[in-house]
Amino acid sequence: MRSIGLALLLAPALAELCFADNLDKYGIFTPKKIALSSVPSMDGQSYSGGFTLSTDEPLATLDYNYEVAGLPYFVVSSVSNGPVEVEVKYAEQFPALSLNYSDGPSQFTTSIANSRR
Repeated sequence: MRSIGLALLLAPALAELCFADNLDKYGIFTPKKIALSSVPSMDGQSYSGGFTLSTDEPLATLDYNYEVAGLPYFVVSSVSNGPVEVEVKYAEQFPALSLNYSDGPSQFTTSIANSRR
């Protein structure tokens, strides 16, 4: 598979935003920090919306600053050198992101034919 540049935008302004500090309402939760790197990283910068993955920085670590629940969605604005494969991992604690079994679809589910998430 070729290396790929991928642009992702999180939480577009399709609905009224409800930031994580506003717990009395439900809505879209956006990350507080983002770190772009080749490995999971805690050295995040303030998240201002949207980011681009590249061959040098193929991984984005999103920090919501506390536990959030719900279904994530991503809007891909462009793809170059496709096709692409996107893997999403979830964890309450940072070290779990580097483990093969952090939260996400189970590789032992019968509907999944291989270990790709």
